[in-house]
Amino acid sequence: MCEVRVLLADDSEVLCRAIKTLLSREPRIEISGETRTFAQTVEAATNLHPNVILLDLHMPTGDMDFEFSTTRSRLLNCCERVVAISLANDAETNALAELYGAERLLNKANLASELIPALLPSGVSLSTATT
Repeated sequence: MCEVRVLLADDSEVLCRAIKTLLSREPRIEISGETRTFAQTVEAATNLHPNVILLDLHMPTGDMDFEFSTTRSRLLNCCERVVAISLANDAETNALAELYGAERLLNKANLASELIPALLPSGVSLSTATT
């Protein structure tokens, strides 16, 4: 039973595979799409209307006229929430996450323990499903 549809936006194929493996253990989360650039993310979000966009803050812009405010509004109009991911967790990265309207910034190094709780709606307990 899928409760959360996630658009995975990260330019690292290795990290995307790891995230997909991690999320496959949670039956309430489904990956509805995967993108490698901001341009692809905006297009996919417009078409797929995911519940959550899992957004790498440092991926390439792609072929688009890139402006933070326009990108932010387009992303937020297509989903319920944005969760940002990055290897950095400094003031600049936090400010960048806020620019995109992210409700949370997760460190990529901690995704194994933090990702699923961050994607599930507040108050939803973790699944006991294992693989």
